Amino acid sequence: MRKLLYPFILRRTKEQVAKDLPEKQEMVLFCEMGQEQRKIYEAYRNDYRDKILGVVENQGIQKSQLTILQGLMKLRQICDSPAIVKEEERYPNVSVKLEELGREITENISNHKALVFSQFLGMLALIKEKMKELGVDYEYFDGEWLKNYHLNHLDLHFDHTVDENLAQSFAVADHKYHLQPFLACLSEDIA
Repeated sequence: MRKLLYPFILRRTKEQVAKDLPEKQEMVLFCEMGQEQRKIYEAYRNDYRDKILGVVENQGIQKSQLTILQGLMKLRQICDSPAIVKEEERYPNVSVKLEELGREITENISNHKALVFSQFLGMLALIKEKMKELGVDYEYFDGEWLKNYHLNHLDLHFDHTVDENLAQSFAVADHKYHLQPFLACLSEDIA
């Protein structure tokens, strides 16, 4: 598929397109989990470690990969907020990342535009609640919105205004926040 599409994809860096733009500035904000969030993380990590060791012992490492990935995913979710973990037991919303994001946006954004990226829809829902609580105006886009948009607009009367507005939002944002570090690839200097 990649070989078929490659000739049609135009990928340029901002240095190729707009040489007068300043260099991208990056700042990494480290967030130390609070005591309650850390306690939940440690308990889940210890329980899941025991589960993984049992599965590996019974099935071997090759057949245990899904269990390992599930455990890592849950731990990543707890790092964002234990409230987004889908378990029988509901965890409280104790999230240092959410608090830090709220502080960053209220103190540093003012009249600028920002984009917030998260892999987890549950975290995006918590961010929406936090923005409402702080009185911050926002627009919300996720995969569901995009899927519905394309399902409802795949005809000859395709309305480009939403896509143009979405693209413009990405282009004019002064700040980008990636709540999961592996999403940093999204901040490449693509023009």
